Amino acid sequence: MKDTVNIVSVTNAGVVITNGDVGLMVDGLYDETPPFPPMPSHLAEDLLQGRQPGGKVDFLLFTHLHGDHFSIEKVLAYLDHNKPAGLVFPWEYTTFDNLKEPLARHKVASYPLMLARGGGRQISLYDGLTITAWNTGHMGSQFTAVDHYSFFINLGRHNILVTGDAAFDEEGFRQMIGGQPVDIVLVNPLFLHNPKGVSLLKTIIRPRAVLIYHIPYCGDDVMVLRSLTRRLLNKHAAAPYALFALEQPLQAFSFQ
Repeated sequence: MKDTVNIVSVTNAGVVITNGDVGLMVDGLYDETPPFPPMPSHLAEDLLQGRQPGGKVDFLLFTHLHGDHFSIEKVLAYLDHNKPAGLVFPWEYTTFDNLKEPLARHKVASYPLMLARGGGRQISLYDGLTITAWNTGHMGSQFTAVDHYSFFINLGRHNILVTGDAAFDEEGFRQMIGGQPVDIVLVNPLFLHNPKGVSLLKTIIRPRAVLIYHIPYCGDDVMVLRSLTRRLLNKHAAAPYALFALEQPLQAFSFQ
């Protein structure tokens, strides 16, 4: 594997993470779910038709099954024109039942996650690529029943933490990371806006860099997440980590 890791936004919470010839896409196949706009039509077509606009994808990962992170229809369409090696996703009966036959037909390995809240599982996907999935729960009291997984990705010599919409599970993040250094963590604006999230970054995650994502790129930003992101970039400019934001489709971030 190469020394450089590239992270490319495929809009909303979808990102492609690559290092040399190995790539993963997290939450990149989703439905239009207000307040988040749909993926631009040309980008969605390129993605579903196998043109890999964000880079090579070997594995598909999904943090949870909310429509702004996952679409069963788009996953099935993606499998018709792409050949990922594996799919990592939260187990749910109907979803698994709909995916079982297509995954077998396309010879895609299945890694359904069936963990209790606060539980974790380590998955070795390739030599030099290991993922720790942890059921952190979903932020917001209205989502306490949602199984939500954050991913700690060991890719070559880099460690990347994708939080998704994770709740502020201090012990969960501590166990998931296991004392390893974190090169970069991806967080949504509300994570960094909450004092509990800021505390997690400073005391447990302690990353080299923070990448804000899951930001509406256009349209009616009813949650005002774009302006919130601008304020957060200014407010935390002196933080002990570098701070960046993915705000546009196919915007890229690279680090060594």
